Amino acid sequence: MTAFRIDIDNISHKEYLRLFGKLILYADFGAIIACLAWMFYWLDRIPDHVIHTHAVTPFLFLTALLSGVGATWIMIRTGKQIGTRLNRLWIFLEASYATGASILGIMAFIYFPPL
Repeated sequence: MTAFRIDIDNISHKEYLRLFGKLILYADFGAIIACLAWMFYWLDRIPDHVIHTHAVTPFLFLTALLSGVGATWIMIRTGKQIGTRLNRLWIFLEASYATGASILGIMAFIYFPPL
């Protein structure tokens, strides 16, 4: 069984880059998908709209949530020690946005269903 905490100082360079790549991928993907899901949500709020996206919108919010939680999980396990200070700040903001925006999006979709 592996330890919960990943010691950044004692892993190989290849493993460090793999973790950093996954962290960037999850954070970026989650933020982009959360933005796309919100655009789809608001497109469905237009009266007499032609393009209906309400079938895909909850799945996009769920995907953004899972991606944001995955990035947050990597940050917790590594103690937020991957990358430079600016990288850590930016990735934290992206993961927070992906998680928060998707939770709020799912709530908005439930409480205010599409027209």
